[in-house]
Amino acid sequence: YFDPNAADPNAADGVTGNAGGGETGLHMSSEDSAESMLPKAVQMNDSLEQPGEVVYPSNAVHSHRYTLLNFLPLQVYEQLNPFKKFANFYFLVVGCLQAVPQISVTGGLPVTLGPLLFVLGVDALTKLYEDWQRRRSDALTNSEATRVLDASTGAFEPHRWDEVRVGDVVCVRNREIFPADMLFLGTGSGSSASHCWVSTKSLDGETDSKLREAAKATFARLSAAGCDACATLLRLRGALRCEAPNGNCNDFAGMLHLEPDSERGSSAPADVSA
Repeated sequence: YFDPNAADPNAADGVTGNAGGGETGLHMSSEDSAESMLPKAVQMNDSLEQPGEVVYPSNAVHSHRYTLLNFLPLQVYEQLNPFKKFANFYFLVVGCLQAVPQISVTGGLPVTLGPLLFVLGVDALTKLYEDWQRRRSDALTNSEATRVLDASTGAFEPHRWDEVRVGDVVCVRNREIFPADMLFLGTGSGSSASHCWVSTKSLDGETDSKLREAAKATFARLSAAGCDACATLLRLRGALRCEAPNGNCNDFAGMLHLEPDSERGSSAPADVSA
């Protein structure tokens, strides 16, 4: 759901709950073919009861690598792996051999272990600092604010990015960054436009804005609702079946099946291209 209150949006792809971005759709001739070609299923407005036994991960960003438990084991493996750091492994073997008095030329003193431990320590501290920087960046990203449709209040309420769940309806204003991959439902504030322009520069480096069209069925219901968009969005029930996550930012294949809107007398569910 897009709220046009400024100039062009600076975002990434689609709008409403973790689904996968884009604007192109795909009609399926049978349910079996839909499930095989579009394996991912998302229930709209029901983020706590998604179909199937799949438990979707949270929307939190985690780019750091280390924890208190795995830092030392990973460092030992990475720094002394002969296939990655052969020089370190070589000097470790030399130091071990120097500790054997019968074959040592240093009187049984592993003199190469001191410089080796110094190098390993400096490298470990450098990686620890870099990982701490990534943790700070993750915390800033996860604490960014967006607006999620709340069924208890009937309005869009502020939420952190890491609180967004699969199936949530999210409102993105102009020049805001999308908190997740989303399906574009429609525009708000009385706008009659069924499209918006988005920037994917942070994803693929392309600076030109891309046109994204709203799903026809959802946009038609929002247009008919007028100022009562939040109530219409809360009544939306249906399922989105889409392709598995991939690195393609320009195409998106999915099938959106909407249940009838009982309050407005919709006659039948609608399969649409989104």
